[in-house]
Amino acid sequence: MLKPKVIEAVRQSKFHIYPISTIDEGMEILTSVEAGERGKNGAFPENTVNGGVQNKLRYLMKEQAKLKKEAEAEAE
Repeated sequence: MLKPKVIEAVRQSKFHIYPISTIDEGMEILTSVEAGERGKNGAFPENTVNGGVQNKLRYLMKEQAKLKKEAEAEAE
């Protein structure tokens, strides 16, 4: 299914193909950072890809709540 140019690039180690089973495996390959598994408390470890995503989502939710309160206060 791969084009001959791609196959040749793989042979010459100019291009790599990594078989993965999960998105987490792909994230680890792309970022060189552990994906992280959810703990019993529902949180991901801080220094992991999933931990960073979780922290960013929490931040965005807080900012959205602030903006909503500001909009409601202005409407009054």
